[in-house]
Amino acid sequence: RLPSERELSERLGVSRTVVREAIKMLRASGYVKVRMGVGTFVADDPVNILEDSLNYSNDPESKKISDLQQVREVLEPAVAALAAQNATIEDIERMEAAIQLMEQNLTNGYRYIEGDKLFHVALADATKNSVFTLILNSIVDLLQEARRLAISTPGAGERSSYYHRRILEAVKNRDAEEAFHVMSEHMEQTKRDTSASLRSKSNS
Repeated sequence: RLPSERELSERLGVSRTVVREAIKMLRASGYVKVRMGVGTFVADDPVNILEDSLNYSNDPESKKISDLQQVREVLEPAVAALAAQNATIEDIERMEAAIQLMEQNLTNGYRYIEGDKLFHVALADATKNSVFTLILNSIVDLLQEARRLAISTPGAGERSSYYHRRILEAVKNRDAEEAFHVMSEHMEQTKRDTSASLRSKSNS
């Protein structure tokens, strides 16, 4: 059993909101289980079947990334549209903070990718559909791998930040159709940048 939110907050020197978000992500990933009125417990067998099966597949890198891109093209526009309908002020603030982290670290790939991840996690949470968050957290390592490829293409960071800003504006305006449309454009942009990076790697 994990300590309470208050105890973890004091031990780690962070706010209870940060602790709550961390537990939410661990729960979505299957690493902990929350028993209402009892507490939070480490899962007996925290195996992420989806991620493990993908990571250990025999598919070449380009095939795995292509498969992942196809899933994102189907999933992420729907996530953006639903987020535009259901996002709270707190969700919007988290997205804004994530974009700021990206924009402040255009030359720092690691920090930029962290901001990108936080944006998409906040967007999924804003749908208020726990399955979207579960799916996103199940493939988080593969998503990071794809982001590293995309961001290595010159100008990719600026292009990605531009689309994130437009998605956030659509969410703020409660415009589900626009959010869907802009996210679809963002997925196309990501696919182009990732393909360019893979071509560059194969030619080097």
